[in-house]
Amino acid sequence: MSDPSSAPDPQRAPGPQWTPDPQWSPPAPVSRPSRKGFWAAIIVGGSVLLVALIVAVSLLAVRVGQSALLGGPPPDAVVEGDPSSATASEPDECPDVCFTTDDIRATITSASDVVAIGLDKQTAAWGDYIRTTPIEEFDWTADAWSQDQGTPDSCFFAYYATPVVDPLAAPPVDNTDTIDVTDVHVTKDETTSYSQSVRIFGTSSEATAYMSSLEQQISGCSNYTTTFDGSDGLSTLRIATSIPVPANVAAVGWVENSGFGRYYSFDVQRSNLVVRTYVITYNAVSEEGFRTLITDLATRVGEMVPKGD
Repeated sequence: MSDPSSAPDPQRAPGPQWTPDPQWSPPAPVSRPSRKGFWAAIIVGGSVLLVALIVAVSLLAVRVGQSALLGGPPPDAVVEGDPSSATASEPDECPDVCFTTDDIRATITSASDVVAIGLDKQTAAWGDYIRTTPIEEFDWTADAWSQDQGTPDSCFFAYYATPVVDPLAAPPVDNTDTIDVTDVHVTKDETTSYSQSVRIFGTSSEATAYMSSLEQQISGCSNYTTTFDGSDGLSTLRIATSIPVPANVAAVGWVENSGFGRYYSFDVQRSNLVVRTYVITYNAVSEEGFRTLITDLATRVGEMVPKGD
């Protein structure tokens, strides 16, 4: 696989920052990849495609938080098998192996590898979005879940676009964890989106607990509904089949299907680092193609040498 050496350095290309408002609190940061915002953008960017489709078939209900296109999930076969373990068989732990934001570059999947599965237009790179915290991610996601009238709340975790899993009734506590969006790609017709993000935990034990919580919450959610413009949308959810991982790496993911498309998500963890990769797709990326990227990512993460060592 190719080396993602072309990834921008946030020190040379800083992302947008918060700007004080003399009358009110600071405005929200610039638009960032999220499950809520992506399909709304597609409605605008892919309007020509939608007009053509409307001539042929009737428009299905739109759910901003999940998808907004016609048809069903990609016609590829579902990958069957046992789920991955939320715990690495031979885990690395801090302080022996600890990662910092200096190690983020090594996690980034190269643009050529993302293009190889059909996402040929990069819309954001590392440093284009501000660094966030779990609390900020929770607030944005809770707003989206509320606006989209998501239910049941046990499936709230599935609305996070980054490695956060805190339930709606138990917001994250204030800590030093950081979250960086490192890559966003779309297809040329902008009907499929790929995003990757990295969370650096304060300790390896916290990252391990996070993975266990994610696995438990996936297992406790089989489907959920959201509402947009008066129309309900149902998404069914299943835990993803395991992928090959090094002994020092854990990986947990899930797959969603709805009348509008398919959603793949995988979290890869080693020590105090977790990388989330997801794809929202309409007939563009297969589950096998997505899993190839995650397998390569897990191998790369397992071989990383912390910059501090």
